[in-house]
Amino acid sequence: MSIHALQTSLQHETGLIEQFIVILEAEASTLLEPGGNEALEASTHAKNELAGQLAQASAARDALLAQLGYSAGKAGLDTAGLSSPQLQAVTGNLFELAERARQLNAANGYIIETFLKYNQQALDTLRGLAGIGNLYDASGRAQNAPSKAKGIRAG
Repeated sequence: MSIHALQTSLQHETGLIEQFIVILEAEASTLLEPGGNEALEASTHAKNELAGQLAQASAARDALLAQLGYSAGKAGLDTAGLSSPQLQAVTGNLFELAERARQLNAANGYIIETFLKYNQQALDTLRGLAGIGNLYDASGRAQNAPSKAKGIRAG
């Protein structure tokens, strides 16, 4: 196996990460716009598909590293990069893009988590106003104790 094969594999993996970043950036825009549920569903599907392809590319890369006598993962790529200036440039780019994708994914996750918390608080408030207790406890189990319904009076 040659360094060239590893370089080609890394370029393919880099292309996949670039596609993943494009999806994450579109997802970030969708999250900030009202009514983007269909777009978010499509984004999730595309991310899952690319995640599978990235896992396959990572496994192929690790197999190539092993054939060349390097360890798997970042440590092997770092060592291989030191032995070849061509690989060093490609691995550096791969690491930068992977970090960018990680940051974007974390930011999108934070936005989604914030929306979920807000929606849960709104539901809890509405249940309290309607006299309906929480149907589930914090662990997601159904609560057996019925809540005391309070009448709501106007005026």
